[in-house]
Amino acid sequence: MSPFSVETCLAMARIGAVGETASQMDRILNVSIQNPLSIADKFHTVLTKYKNSKVLSIANRVYVMEGNELSDEYKHILSQKFLSTAEDIDFSDAENASDTINTWVATQTNDSITDLVSPYDLDEDIRLFLLSAISFNGQWANGFPKEYTEEDDFYIDDSNPVKVQMMQVKSKFQVGDLSELKASAILLPYKDCDLSMLIVLPDATDGLEKLLHRLKAIDLSSLVKRKINRKIKAEVRMPKFKAEFKIELSDTLKEMGMEKIFSNADFGRMLKAPEPLSISQIVHQATIEVSEEGTKAAAITAANPYLRSAFSVYSFYVDHPFYYAVINNDNVPMFEGTYFGP
Repeated sequence: MSPFSVETCLAMARIGAVGETASQMDRILNVSIQNPLSIADKFHTVLTKYKNSKVLSIANRVYVMEGNELSDEYKHILSQKFLSTAEDIDFSDAENASDTINTWVATQTNDSITDLVSPYDLDEDIRLFLLSAISFNGQWANGFPKEYTEEDDFYIDDSNPVKVQMMQVKSKFQVGDLSELKASAILLPYKDCDLSMLIVLPDATDGLEKLLHRLKAIDLSSLVKRKINRKIKAEVRMPKFKAEFKIELSDTLKEMGMEKIFSNADFGRMLKAPEPLSISQIVHQATIEVSEEGTKAAAITAANPYLRSAFSVYSFYVDHPFYYAVINNDNVPMFEGTYFGP
């Protein structure tokens, strides 16, 4: 998934919220200053950084039900901070509205995601549809030669190997021993950008679930800075893989304490003529493909408010389930996920 895409979509909703709705969102988004402009500045920095990037593309869009108008303040923040435009749409014409939204999504993700919404997801009660799309097509700085890719074992557990296409390369990489996580890690950089793939491999073949639990209690940015800073010659073996998923995040966010946005919400800053709004669903869809050349990835998040050793070669063999993330130099995770095998 793309944490940045999800957070961006929630942040666009947050700047239109007031009262307890805003307070709940601040707690989950880890925001201490309740000034909408200050909240937006955090995202503006990243969005501006990649505005003209040929490797990472981020785009935001707000669709507004015909007959409704965004407040001047909300429209200004969307435009200036989130680099987002607003477009009128008739949600009661569900067929055409879904085609319009899916066409925009497909364009922004280079056709990686083409069917985010169906006509059944839309109706005349929708007032706004918030979208955040991110697309990534990065080539490895140290590519995996295709001629070295071969079939090899990937251990789902200690006694169940499956065959995968295992890539391999030998070069200098940043590595780290994460003893507190009972894991090791490596950073695989991409060309012409400040992005890298972070792979965290648990020591135990069946250790991924425990690793994920431990990661929740650790600041990823601090971990990378402290522990993954030793650049040495390494032989890396890892599987080619492709993953895609679509998830509805409402239940997860409710469990985290963000309940008001789904009922009796107060989004009083969004529309010029405020009316009761709540979010019916937050949908996130993502794809990622890792091959010898590099990584292709795309993600989209939508929220629709409704009315209501230095001298030896280090071996890093990724032959069992692992965690991965595409991060930038500030250690912001643009994409992350787990691989349990084919």
